[in-house]
Amino acid sequence: MAYQKNFTTTYTINGYEYTVTVPALFDSNTNELIPDKKLD
Repeated sequence: MAYQKNFTTTYTINGYEYTVTVPALFDSNTNELIPDKKLD
């Protein structure tokens, strides 16, 4: 089973940091991120 919650990550591009928060799917048992083409 999977659940959706916001996922925040930071990217560094040309010396500038960008923080992005997006919805993502997580495994209910392991709480690990699950790749999802629709959300990605």
